[in-house]
Amino acid sequence: MKSWLQLFRVPNLFTVPGDPLAGFLLASAGAATPGPAVFLTIIASLSLYTFGLVLNDLMDYREDLAERPKRPLPSGAVNRTAAWLAAIILPGLGLAICARVGMMTFYFGCAIACAVIAYNCGLKKIPVAGAVIMGTCRGMNLLLGATLANVLATPALGAAMIVTIYITGVTSVARMETANPAIPPLIGRLIRALILIQAAFCAISGTGSTGIICALVLALALWPLSRIVGRRFYAS
Repeated sequence: MKSWLQLFRVPNLFTVPGDPLAGFLLASAGAATPGPAVFLTIIASLSLYTFGLVLNDLMDYREDLAERPKRPLPSGAVNRTAAWLAAIILPGLGLAICARVGMMTFYFGCAIACAVIAYNCGLKKIPVAGAVIMGTCRGMNLLLGATLANVLATPALGAAMIVTIYITGVTSVARMETANPAIPPLIGRLIRALILIQAAFCAISGTGSTGIICALVLALALWPLSRIVGRRFYAS
């Protein structure tokens, strides 16, 4: 189980729920409160995110054998066949949930899955394009929540752009992780900081106490949990 949690970069999983939650609140602008559809979208988002992580390590298997042999797949702690099975089940689950929520959500889920595949199967080798597509995946993750309001409102689009630019920058820094041992811990902190950005989006979403409560949950619960778990599991 520990090896699978490491494969899933468990500290980073705490950064995922805030994307669709913030997107929903920014798009609804006080017209609705989080309900079952938001919860389902968060589960779908986590499924697509973990799919990307598993596919990333599967595609980097030979490189990791040489440069990161202690990781779950090259060390043999996680069976590659089982990882490939997870890489099939996870996006299927995520897209099935998206379809259950609504067609607009499903279309965005498909776009995220396609972007994840494009990144891991070639684009990540291209310095600028790879970083941008990774940032775009996180930006679309925020818009996944915005689709629940049936309109991609300007605040949600602006927030998605900010997230896209931020993660593009983080991804660019992450390219140097094997050259400098100080980089991986830095990447973990930068990714974790995304939770605070999401909290700020929730707080300014115009949803009153709902946005404030969601912001407090992100900043006072998910951020500390990610920090604590990050002491045991690497995040990059």
